[in-house]
Amino acid sequence: MKQNNNNLPVLILSGHAIALGVIRSLGSKGVPVYVVSYDTKDMAYKSKFIQQHFVLPHPEKNAEEFIAGLLRIHDKIGKALVFPADDPTLVALSKNIDLLKAKFIIASQDWSIISKVINKDMTYAVAEKVGVPFPKTLSLDETITITEDLIKEFRFPCLVKPVQSHIYFDIFKSKMAIVNNIEELKNQFEQCKKYSLDVTLQEIIEGDITQGLNFNSLIYNGKIKQGFTAYKVRMTDNGYGIPVIVRSREMIKELWDYSEKLLSEMGYEGYSNVEFKYDKRDGLYKLLEVNGRYNRSSLLSAESGINFPWIQYNYIINGIDFKQNDYEKGFYYVDEFKDFQEKIKKLLSGKENLLRFLKTYFSKKVFAIFYSKDMKPFYKHFADGLKLLFDFNRIL
Repeated sequence: MKQNNNNLPVLILSGHAIALGVIRSLGSKGVPVYVVSYDTKDMAYKSKFIQQHFVLPHPEKNAEEFIAGLLRIHDKIGKALVFPADDPTLVALSKNIDLLKAKFIIASQDWSIISKVINKDMTYAVAEKVGVPFPKTLSLDETITITEDLIKEFRFPCLVKPVQSHIYFDIFKSKMAIVNNIEELKNQFEQCKKYSLDVTLQEIIEGDITQGLNFNSLIYNGKIKQGFTAYKVRMTDNGYGIPVIVRSREMIKELWDYSEKLLSEMGYEGYSNVEFKYDKRDGLYKLLEVNGRYNRSSLLSAESGINFPWIQYNYIINGIDFKQNDYEKGFYYVDEFKDFQEKIKKLLSGKENLLRFLKTYFSKKVFAIFYSKDMKPFYKHFADGLKLLFDFNRIL
């Protein structure tokens, strides 16, 4: 029987909430963890599980310096298993994988595959090829002129979604835009063209937030070997932003089958988070997007019984195979800071019931940042929030 070797270190790229989940999942198992951050608002590097913290330039804005910095880190820590923990580091890693894999073990793939995950138009093209349902979508690049005839099959309101979400979010601080008529669509499209952003027009799937689902999995050799399903309970931006409360639920066979068909056609291997929404009009689960790295609520699966980073570490480093295991249902993930920010105005105005808001906090849960055995990231994030509030009030 193969023995666990926990001595090979892990290098986590980026230092915010996603990274913190991976850090705690592996550090609690005794794996030496190092982290690279590039944003002053990052707080994961404060975790007690970190051996050392490195600061590098932005992975896309200064890609050459970022990659050179990773090579210098290798000289200090030696060979390590590298996990990208956000899209900018995923892109930089995949585009330079041939150079980096001579020094590191990379828990990702090259750009020819990752591009199909990052670029939504390519994702939907693969989905169409293998028969995975997705919402009615129209690609809009800079060459297109928006006319009534072009969008005649769409009914407003619609969504304008970026082809590359992380670049759009960096500019507009939102994941997408809702447009209620053709004039709003044209205005939003013109704003995107200023930044050379390709976007898509997509129909809105009506329905409660809880019809939005995450399917997390590990896939190797074209077969999903471990899956985990959760549904969204609360989100920012009226249901079109970031999930702030997510709850584990029973496995849904369609999500497993759709994800396996999609990911295997891409040639994708490793961990992914595939997002769906149930469409009551035709009874189908519709693909929204694929995340080719750990997602914000990765701690939810770990606390529910499926520690994906640890399983993946053992598979890659120790050659330990794995199979589908069950997990606890009804367990909550709570992004405590974003949930409070989202609801504070409604709570103060009486538009949100305090007891209903707090109900989740008295249920079985894991917080995004707060953890009684590892408090420094929480203190750092809280202090950054106070500083931001103070600076904002001073400007006013």
